[in-house]
Amino acid sequence: MKHLSLVLALVFSVVTTNAQDSLVLVRHSIVADSSFNKGNIHSPYQLIHGKVTGVLISRPGADPNKAFDVRVRGISTVTGNIEPLVVIDGMPADNILSIDPNDIERIEILKGPESARWGMQGASGVMLITTKRNSNRPFWLSYHAYASMERKIQKQFVLSTDEFLANGGNDIGGRTNWIEEITQNAYGSNHHLALGKAAGVFNLHGSFNYRTFNGIQRETGFKRLNGLFGVDTRLLNDNLIIRYTGSIADEKAELGFDNAFKQAVQLFPTLPVMLETGIYAEPNQFDEYNAVAMIRENMNERTRFAHLHALSARLKMGNFYFDAFSGLTRSELENREVYGNSLAAYRSGELFEASRETSRARTRAEVGSFWALSSVNLEAKLGADHQRSNRTFHLLNANPQFGTRTQRGEMPVNLMAYTLDVTLRAKRFYIDLYNRIERSSALAAGHNRGHFYSVKAAYDLSSLLSSNSQWLIEAGFGRSGLTPFDSLRTYMGTLSTNLTYERSDHTDLSSHYTSRSGKWSVSVTRYQKKISDIIFPIRTPDFRQRYENRSILYNRGWEIELKALVIKKDAFDFSTGLNFTSLKTKWEQLPDPILKSGTTGPGFGSTNFVAHIEGEPYGQLYGYIVTGIQQNQWEVADLNNDGWIGYEDDQTSIGQALPSHWIGWTNSFRYNRFSLSFLWRGVFGHSLANVSALHFRINNNVNWNTLKTTKPLADGNVWSNEFAEKASYARLDYMSLDYLFPLSTNGKIKSIRLYVAGNNLVTFSKYSGNDPDVRLTDYGEQLAGGRPSMFPYDNSPSYTPGIDRSSTWLPARTYVLGVNISF
Repeated sequence: MKHLSLVLALVFSVVTTNAQDSLVLVRHSIVADSSFNKGNIHSPYQLIHGKVTGVLISRPGADPNKAFDVRVRGISTVTGNIEPLVVIDGMPADNILSIDPNDIERIEILKGPESARWGMQGASGVMLITTKRNSNRPFWLSYHAYASMERKIQKQFVLSTDEFLANGGNDIGGRTNWIEEITQNAYGSNHHLALGKAAGVFNLHGSFNYRTFNGIQRETGFKRLNGLFGVDTRLLNDNLIIRYTGSIADEKAELGFDNAFKQAVQLFPTLPVMLETGIYAEPNQFDEYNAVAMIRENMNERTRFAHLHALSARLKMGNFYFDAFSGLTRSELENREVYGNSLAAYRSGELFEASRETSRARTRAEVGSFWALSSVNLEAKLGADHQRSNRTFHLLNANPQFGTRTQRGEMPVNLMAYTLDVTLRAKRFYIDLYNRIERSSALAAGHNRGHFYSVKAAYDLSSLLSSNSQWLIEAGFGRSGLTPFDSLRTYMGTLSTNLTYERSDHTDLSSHYTSRSGKWSVSVTRYQKKISDIIFPIRTPDFRQRYENRSILYNRGWEIELKALVIKKDAFDFSTGLNFTSLKTKWEQLPDPILKSGTTGPGFGSTNFVAHIEGEPYGQLYGYIVTGIQQNQWEVADLNNDGWIGYEDDQTSIGQALPSHWIGWTNSFRYNRFSLSFLWRGVFGHSLANVSALHFRINNNVNWNTLKTTKPLADGNVWSNEFAEKASYARLDYMSLDYLFPLSTNGKIKSIRLYVAGNNLVTFSKYSGNDPDVRLTDYGEQLAGGRPSMFPYDNSPSYTPGIDRSSTWLPARTYVLGVNISF
């Protein structure tokens, strides 16, 4: 009722308004090409990292082949599509590889009520990517190239050989720095060629991009080719507009082995890389392997291919128009691991192959019309949206001991939606009403239909101000959703037949102020996202697993954005922008009062790191409280005062895995032909389980090497607040210095811009681990090399945050030298 009262009040306001011009709604969460992050950029997510309120992006370590974890306004699901839906020129893309960052004109994030426009795909947010087009010039050509070098950053060190021997370590005869043996300075280059031509009624645009980059782990990296072609045309006196985008991408990558970093921490520095006999030295202890041999003797490679096509058309007929869209995308992925036959191969003679193909087609039609009613402009649209997707996969595991095992699966999904969109605009008022009825075959019969809607309204309060500045208030509420992958029904059989979509209800209240001069602005938003019917895995009495819609989670917070053009002179400009996001989460309902995940691994009783507790925040680090060391053993607090230490009764929350707030601060300077820009990014309030400290910060360790530390040491560790460390940090994310060469206006070369840039330059944090970045997923302890499943059926990694594993790659600092040339 409170939402309805607000809308009725705003509608009454428009009736009393005598407006000549329509109010244009402020559109936030858009980052354009000129504001993108700079430096060593491989992914569209890097372009907007720290630039958009409400969006948390994380990728700990410097693995160039690892995907980014992205959360929009907190947590939307634990088993479904945890990442935002990516849409390229109107076509949903299952692989963000489809588009190269150099070909992107702008990125918009739908994160609140407006995500209802994508129905059962929108609850985790929507990332709308618009590609670059021709600028109506008869002909133009541009070339962008840069070279980069990455150097590892290491904050957490183990004992050197001399320190290890002085500490009573076993002298096996070697003098090995294992981290140095498995890492390298990583070099890379990028080349991007783009051209466009206006030919009659056609505007053509094409580009080609080639990237080749190494990783800081030896024998890792990737090579990637991207191509893009676009054509726009206007016919029938501009009453018919047609636009086509086609893209293709091909990548080959050497992934390396995460576990090599864990081995490099724990191996004795006195163990040589190779014996005098020419074979690799092995420690011959449980879960210990020669890290150099692991990289050299085994192969872990991946190939990916993707292409996308998007064709749209608009036909205007008086006050009416007709929109049509047709698109297709397809992606293929193949991962292949081959292990040698030597002992150093640690999975001797094993072959593992996994392939996955994903295709998606979309057809949309929409008819709309404009009407001018006195002081109000009205637009109404009716549409139909059909999407069809199919996922197929094949797994093969050939093991000399257990034989060959294969697994195949296919997951087709059909989605049909009907939409109604009504917009009223006046001089001081704006309201948009959206309604979507949708059906998805990913859900069981009787549970496969969803109703999604949004109401967004804005009112101009500028008349209350004495100046000519602008002050808008905006309110909105809506519903979007998520469907599980069809695999949940395929592999759980009748155990999960009654699943329905996960429902996300959004409420926004915003205020936007822009100064009279337009040189500065401030935007403040209070948001709430309630996720209902969250799908969780449930254990049945006969110890099988089923999935049920059983949970409710709240995400609340503030989003604040400040922008200012501080100085604007002929020779000097200075602008700055600050964005702030806060986040609070709370489990309103869970299948059980407490759910745990993320085990510590062997040697620690497989205690869980993370707990989800009804009535508490999402994803808490959960363990014991230690009060000190007595007789070289940790003293554990008896929280329930029953005289002994119990497994659960004496454990409690010892840290929050998600940050409470994060900020991005961008600054840009121009002096004559020099430009300087940089971004400071800060993430605060989260903690990390420092697994390396838990395992290797031990006194008199005889099985592994030991971490250097000034902190207290015991003969054995227990998962506790001692190893759940605060990990807030502030980081100089990038800095770029550009110089624009003076050229003749009549020359063939229009511009030359030379630049140097750096990424991840400085980090301030009290966290003792190597990288304090937020951990949003976890694939568990990689015992004996371990392999995270490519298709994890329980999807537990997505609801096990906050764990900094020993196998995480070291972070890296990057230096870039580049040039942009336009003809």
